[in-house]
Amino acid sequence: MSSGNINIEKAGKIEARASSGSIKIGMIASFCDLSTNSGEIKIEECNLNEDSKITAKSGAVRIKKTNDIYINAKAKSGSTKIEQNNRKSDIELKIETISGGIKVNF
Repeated sequence: MSSGNINIEKAGKIEARASSGSIKIGMIASFCDLSTNSGEIKIEECNLNEDSKITAKSGAVRIKKTNDIYINAKAKSGSTKIEQNNRKSDIELKIETISGGIKVNF
């Protein structure tokens, strides 16, 4: 668990936790399990080949581009905007925020 920002250019499989700070990733090539308590999660490109999870308690989740996957998003207090969501995909990306918006494929 990190108490600062986490910045990663490229990762295959990644698990990262930030208690106070943001997570920024250029590209994910396989799997992710990401969470923040207080901070946003930003991903430029997310190409998953297995079920993955992203959780932000107090902060937004922004993913610029994904492959053809199902995005199961829940924002308790914030807006949700998802483009290109394949409900029939075998691969699911579960995204949850408590206080923050979710934006995918924008």
